[in-house]
Amino acid sequence: MDNFKLIQDKQSQPISQDEIISLFKDIEYYNKLRWSAILSSMTCINYLQKKLKKIKDGKIDIKEVYLYDIFEDNVDKKYKKFIKIFNRVLNTNKKRYTSKSILNLILQIQFTNSFYNDLLYFLHKANRKNIFNKITNINESIKCIKNKLVIKNVRLIFSVAKKYINENILLDDLMQEGYIGLMNAIDRYDYTMPNKFSTYIMWYIKQKILSFISIQSNNIRVPNHIISNNHKIINEAKKFIKENDKIPNTVDLVNNMGVKSKNMKFFALSSLKSVSMEYVIYDSPLITIGNILSNVDSTNPESIAEQKDLYNKINNLLKKLGPKEEKLLRLRYGIKDINN
Repeated sequence: MDNFKLIQDKQSQPISQDEIISLFKDIEYYNKLRWSAILSSMTCINYLQKKLKKIKDGKIDIKEVYLYDIFEDNVDKKYKKFIKIFNRVLNTNKKRYTSKSILNLILQIQFTNSFYNDLLYFLHKANRKNIFNKITNINESIKCIKNKLVIKNVRLIFSVAKKYINENILLDDLMQEGYIGLMNAIDRYDYTMPNKFSTYIMWYIKQKILSFISIQSNNIRVPNHIISNNHKIINEAKKFIKENDKIPNTVDLVNNMGVKSKNMKFFALSSLKSVSMEYVIYDSPLITIGNILSNVDSTNPESIAEQKDLYNKINNLLKKLGPKEEKLLRLRYGIKDINN
């Protein structure tokens, strides 16, 4: 569906925090069903044991399995906790794999989507159709709920994306990046925490859009926080022009924003865009920036290559003559022999 049609559609009307919590409780319920199915299969247990061994041996990066929150402090401690819980679950008695205590323990860990995809690929390869179909159906139910959360927050993505539209980047591209940011936020959101869902996802959407702009706008990569500051400066300048009916100078912006003059100059320099040497001036293909900025004193590499090629051809022709004739022509026309 087109982004604008989706924004106007009734399905995209925002929902309350209570409704959002209800949807996350549904995701939690299906996640419990998924892990009950995984822990009831010895094929899956064997797969998890091999996965843990590869993580311990350093063959697999833990980030491929463990989904951590960007806002979390002490990520290393979280990794250690992940290994500890995983070890405890997999070293338990076979009869206790499906027990409530083990299930609650494993649910403390957030796993990446790629982990579940790898598990399904393994089950498909091992021809375990029953458990494969069961987990696939649960995954589809979780996906439907997440899609509903995405649709209900389309207008929020639009409100963020429209602030960053410029002549080089389309709104559709910004919206697409906003969707990715929103899906990352949905995977990481904890509904038991006091922060509202809309506040939480706003940061992810904004950071994903700013990251995309920094990659697309400049040949030189600029950090996201600098791009964010540049946008603040532009907005402040527009506000100043509206209020005072004049263009602000550096001092005005420094006083209004409370930023150091040194930092303001740095942000201004970082916002400068690179221009191609082939950029055409005055709509004439003969006049480019490269032609204007070219160094007259330096030798053109093309002319050096042509002269060298010409010399080699003349030298080869002279070698075909006798020594006397060759010397005579060299002296007559001033052709030097580099070899001698």
